[in-house]
Amino acid sequence: CSRQRRSKQIDGKGKDMKKKISVQNRRIETIDIAKAMTIFCVILGHTTGNLDTPLFRRVLYSFHMPLFIAVSGYLVPTQKLNYQSRIDILHKYWYRLIVPWICAVNIYFIIKNFPDIAKLDLIAYVELYYKPYFHLWFTVAYLLYLYLFYLLNVKLNLKPFIIAILSLPICIIFKFYTPSFTNPFPAQIWWVINNLRPYYFIFFILGILIRNY
Repeated sequence: CSRQRRSKQIDGKGKDMKKKISVQNRRIETIDIAKAMTIFCVILGHTTGNLDTPLFRRVLYSFHMPLFIAVSGYLVPTQKLNYQSRIDILHKYWYRLIVPWICAVNIYFIIKNFPDIAKLDLIAYVELYYKPYFHLWFTVAYLLYLYLFYLLNVKLNLKPFIIAILSLPICIIFKFYTPSFTNPFPAQIWWVINNLRPYYFIFFILGILIRNY
């Protein structure tokens, strides 16, 4: 009897493991499909003219970047962040993300300014790293979102749900409110911050919430 019970328990555990693996595989396939769709939409959005024409591009921009950011948040290994320092995070993304981004910035800089590269001053070159070219803003913004979440969740021990509630009004302000400055210095700071699309941070947190819950 005891052997039969043990065999049944082992069989039950085996079935549970198979179910978990099956669910995980389906989730991974779903995320892969979502990643492919968002990448396609991003490419489509950057190759179909300006925001005024055609109409479908305006519709595209209403959802494809929020979805792309949410998928990026979903893929963040939040549990591992609890055991990592800021240096560990930087080291993890250095070769995977930061080095390719630096190469892309320099390649784009050369292509855009050739053959007059020598005439450009150092300040104009340095600005590329805090005022990224067009679509290259995403890498800097992603690292900003990641470190901001790390600070709020790991260091300040705030739950993702609380972070989402706190970030919502801030995201709305950055999205719909642009103050008029008489002094160029705060105007420049506002432009740099807004260029990193802080209003997408809420979607980054939503992706993390979906993963955790």
